[in-house]
Amino acid sequence: MATNKYLQWGWIEALSFLQGGRVGRNATIRTVPSIRSTWVERMDQDVIALTYHRTNVVSWHVDGTITLRTGGWQTATTKARINDYSLHSVYQEEGLWYIRPHGVPFDENAPRVLFFDNIAIKGGVIMNPRPQDEDRRREECKRIVDRMVSRYIRDYIGHIITLGGVEMPSGDCIPCSFPGMGGDHILSHMREGYMVPTLLLNAIKARDYGGGVAFIIGVINADVRRHLDGRGDGELYHARLSLRAYLRGHKIKMVETMLQEGVTN
Repeated sequence: MATNKYLQWGWIEALSFLQGGRVGRNATIRTVPSIRSTWVERMDQDVIALTYHRTNVVSWHVDGTITLRTGGWQTATTKARINDYSLHSVYQEEGLWYIRPHGVPFDENAPRVLFFDNIAIKGGVIMNPRPQDEDRRREECKRIVDRMVSRYIRDYIGHIITLGGVEMPSGDCIPCSFPGMGGDHILSHMREGYMVPTLLLNAIKARDYGGGVAFIIGVINADVRRHLDGRGDGELYHARLSLRAYLRGHKIKMVETMLQEGVTN
């Protein structure tokens, strides 16, 4: 089952999986085989959810409604879970997520529907639509965040080179040291131009390199030395890739924060 793509589950399929194919079995949770950190669980009498880590990415309701969410983690894996186990397909253009029913051919002239957390769909109809003006402002905020992220990564790489290596955390930002620190907090550092050592450490940890955090920091520092000796390009690949992936995972919250602030330019 784990190797199949686009299973297109509805309530019946989710219930059948949860019950192990045996009608009447009182199962409340079942791990999805061969897929890391993913399981199906009964939330209440009317809702079954596909949970990835701590987020119910797909929720099937007994009335046929499907609710989709990222929990603030707009990542390739979250998108894959939604695409593999729901009746809808999420696709990305210029960093923004859009949604359409599975099996519907892409039409560049058709109106695009922006994905948003907790979008509820029943029979192909969005049950909680947002105003079109809000989607327009969200797209503009996303473009602003993209520019800020690119500039922050560029400046952070320059900061590492200027220091001659990775600066190790030493009480630099207490909130950044707590799990679940949100994109709104990261956005404040980007606005300040504060190159938080703990943020880079979090990014490397989240990237989950096989060699471990200390090994990757050693690789980055070696790249810095080669660059300063005139033998490297200064790209600092592992630092750049870690920061890009980490900040991308928090972009939804950054955009939502800007929307609440009324930032549109």
